[in-house]
Formats: sequence, structure tokens, C-alpha cells
Amino acid sequence: MSTKTHGTNNNQKNTNTTSELAQLREIVFGEAQRNLQEQQQQMFIQLQQQIADLGNNLHANIDEGFTTLQDEIKKVDKKASSIDIDHHERAEQLKNEITQLEHELAEHSEQNARELQQLQHSISKNIANLSSDLQQQIEKLVAELAKVSADLDSSKTDRKQLAQLFNVVALNLEQNDNTKAVDQ
Repeated sequence: MSTKTHGTNNNQKNTNTTSELAQLREIVFGEAQRNLQEQQQQMFIQLQQQIADLGNNLHANIDEGFTTLQDEIKKVDKKASSIDIDHHERAEQLKNEITQLEHELAEHSEQNARELQQLQHSISKNIANLSSDLQQQIEKLVAELAKVSADLDSSKTDRKQLAQLFNVVALNLEQNDNTKAVDQ
């Protein structure tokens, strides 16, 4: 019967230790991890908004180009109907103007498409870099937490030493946040 009681006490101690470690992790790293996730989400939303804005700008430029083209065509048509001089020559002139406008529109469209593609590439690269940086920070925090957890498991730490340890970890997190804020 004493063996059963001793086994139950060990299970309770392990459960209490696990629960305490989970609470410690939440206290020490929970807010920082939530803040990092929130920052990443905000950056992602901003990047999506920038892409949407660029798409809208591209559509507006294309619409403006078509409107300009239509206005120019209307002007040319009015000129052609009011002047009855050498229709063949005038038709060639109109074709050339339309062709020139179409080329200009095509050049603007190609340029806008290239710019949009470059921006999308840049945004994708920035997202990848941010994700990588965030992942590295999370891995460092997890490693530090594992180290702290291992230190706590391996030695019987009194409350004063534990408070000092939390203070050191909090200072390290604050320095990491400050360093990251300066880098951005």
C-alpha cells in the first residue's frame, strides 16, 4: 500500500511540475509570442492591402489609357468627317495614330505588369524573410525555455533563485524586442 501511495505522490508531483512549467511558459513567453504573431498578421494584412492598391492602380491606369484612346479616336473621327480632303491619306493618318496609341497603351500595360510583378516578388521575399525571422525568434525562445525548464528540473531551485531567473529571462526578452524594433 505504501508503494501505491508513493507512486500516486510522484504522479501528482509530475503533474504539478508540468502544470507549473506550462504556467511559467505562458507567463514568460506567452505575451511575447502573441505579440510576434500579431505583428506578423498585421504585416501580412498591410502587404495584402498594398497588393490590392497596386492592382487598383493598374486597373485605373488601364482604364485611363482606354479612355484616352477613345477620346483620341473620337477627335480623329471628328477631324476626318469635317475635312473631306484626300480620304486615303487621312485614313492612313488615322491608322497611324491609332497604332501609335495602341503601342503606347501596350507599353504602359507592359510596364505596369512588370512593376506589379516586381512588387509581388519583393513582397513575397519580404514575407519569407519575416517568416524566417519570426521562426528563428520562436526557436530561440523555445530553446531558452527548454534550457530554463531543464535547469529547473535538474536542480531544486528555491523561490528567490527562480525570481532572479525570471528577471533575467524578462530582461533578455525586452532586449530582443528592443533590438527587433530598432531593426525595423
